[in-house]
Amino acid sequence: MPENTPAASVSTPDPGLHGAEEGLIRLATEIGAYSTLSELLQNLPEHLTPLFPFDGVGIVLHDAPTDELTLSMAVGAAENFVPPVQPAPVHYGPAGWVFQSEQPRFDLLTPENTHPTMALLYEAGFRTALWLPLSTTRTRLGTFVVVRKTADPISPAYDRLMKWAAKIVALAIEHISQVETLERLRQQIAAERDRARGAVYDLGERVKELTALHDAARLLEDEQVGVAGLLEQIATLLPRAFQFPDIAEAAVVYGDAAVRTPGFVETPWTISAKFQTTDGTCGALSVVYLAARPESAEGPFMLEERRLLNSLAEMVSSALDRRAAEAAVREGETQLRNARDRARLVAEAAVAIDHRASRRSVDAEFLLEVCAEKIVARAEAAVSIRDEFWHEEERDAARPGGRIGETRQHEVHDVLRKIVLAVYREVTARERVPRRRAHR
Repeated sequence: MPENTPAASVSTPDPGLHGAEEGLIRLATEIGAYSTLSELLQNLPEHLTPLFPFDGVGIVLHDAPTDELTLSMAVGAAENFVPPVQPAPVHYGPAGWVFQSEQPRFDLLTPENTHPTMALLYEAGFRTALWLPLSTTRTRLGTFVVVRKTADPISPAYDRLMKWAAKIVALAIEHISQVETLERLRQQIAAERDRARGAVYDLGERVKELTALHDAARLLEDEQVGVAGLLEQIATLLPRAFQFPDIAEAAVVYGDAAVRTPGFVETPWTISAKFQTTDGTCGALSVVYLAARPESAEGPFMLEERRLLNSLAEMVSSALDRRAAEAAVREGETQLRNARDRARLVAEAAVAIDHRASRRSVDAEFLLEVCAEKIVARAEAAVSIRDEFWHEEERDAARPGGRIGETRQHEVHDVLRKIVLAVYREVTARERVPRRRAHR
């Protein structure tokens, strides 16, 4: 690989580096104060200028997640000679060779260099390039390059100074990377903590909402509580279910009935849920905040609070419908029971009347039989009397003057008529006596 093989370094006399150590310490102190990589790369050239002469400086950094190299800083070359900032494979060019081998490299730039990086540097007017690994004992970071427009070789003293400067820059980059990594971790942890706190807070809010639903369901099932008491207790439990219960008040309206918590007033921060029962009666549940609070899904109210209020309104409407239906069923059962009782009384009266009618019929038949027997007996007696009169008439007829017989016959008929009339009156009188007793 001729284009990746470092050229031979030409030694020159050490010009003397008086105060180099202080310069390195100052470099370490100054660049160690930067907290971001962009800030460090922006100010690095002015910190390097007092240490050693150069016409251009570049830093190529390695991106571990993608395993690619990117030109992160280029100073000293015209903008039209700076290559586009785009990732390159880790084995690409002299920068890739130094990164992988962790060995320094010095190149004389000539027209014969065919590699694009070398050709671009030569075209920009540079004649030498020193490539130094940016690495620490823990990690490889990239490549540090110093270019000059003269072909003079770099002295050993400057070579050592540049290598120390590269190590200081590498430590500073590593430090900043670690700080940035720690900051990202801190932010992630803070975000996770915030999410956890938010989850706990949201869980607490959901617990409050579920508690309100449970309490409302238990209250709505209690048939011992009247409608007025039901509305009052629903209004009481509503503020506790909301995000800011200390400034929350509630009102429940159903038809002409309205129940409000003691501190309820109309405010701009109101949320309501209307409902209507099957009989057409309208109602509403309302919650107000007495002071402003941060904006949420619906003013200061969360989306879950809207869903809670809608659910409670549906529960109240269903409970009122159920109570009305049960009351109607009970009224119908009462009416049916009363109708059944009246029907039983009518049936018993009919049976009694029929029984009395049967008894009167039997009594009438009995009286008729008695009457008939007596009439027959009296008739038989009358016949006997008639026969006796007829016999006496026949005897009298044999006597002189038959007029006596005719007179006797009229007398017999009168007697018979009187007997029949007397029997009829006696029977009628006897029949009237049981009737008078029955009326009494």
